[in-house]
Amino acid sequence: MSLEYTLMTMEECERLVKHALGGSESTSPGIDVAQIANEAGEFVYSMHRWDFLSRPPFLLDLRANDDTVILPEDFAEIIELVPVSGLVDTVNVVSPEFLERARSVGFATIVGTTHIAALYMPSDSNKRAIFRLYPTPTTDQYGVWRLLYRAGWIPVRNAGDRVQVPHFLKMLYRQALIAVALGYEEEREGTVIDRLEKVARSAVFQIATMRDGRSVPWAGTMSQQITPPDGLTWGDDRYTRTTLPNPT
Repeated sequence: MSLEYTLMTMEECERLVKHALGGSESTSPGIDVAQIANEAGEFVYSMHRWDFLSRPPFLLDLRANDDTVILPEDFAEIIELVPVSGLVDTVNVVSPEFLERARSVGFATIVGTTHIAALYMPSDSNKRAIFRLYPTPTTDQYGVWRLLYRAGWIPVRNAGDRVQVPHFLKMLYRQALIAVALGYEEEREGTVIDRLEKVARSAVFQIATMRDGRSVPWAGTMSQQITPPDGLTWGDDRYTRTTLPNPT
């Protein structure tokens, strides 16, 4: 079953916001349509563990003398990372702080083992996610790791950008967009949080969760996982789900 997406231009989002505000522009200082659209999108994508956000396998390349692997634009969370070829047969997911300490002291590693930390490129205004590696690869290696991941919201920034949501989420997203706009503009009658809580309790949300379950076929439970670092077990959430913090 293919998943159909709805595209909304920033102009459409702006018209919806204006309609919610009675046809007027938002008067909240520092708040624009892009921010409202992104806050609504972040909320919708994080309010439920949507099946449609699970992405198919993605092969990663390693480059000689480069300790950075750029991840897909919509990357948000590791589901599984498995070495499939090359010189690395064990991958340990660690914190960025651990990785920097290991690099600064020249931490010794077992041959065939690589430590990785997921973070955002510090100089990238688009908040592109990367893996930082230790030790640094010494040779080019292509398609050596298979990554399964969960996607996140891709922020819109410019007038020409488009909001992209599955068709079954369109009504839920529109309700979240209106809730954020009204929450900033009419805070005395209900804050953004108050209004989004109502969206989360709505029938629209319940219907969306049911439709999401039918949009992605169930393929069974994964059996292979990343090798856990010392001190962690197979069921430890710190290992099985490595989630990036909200970049906004």
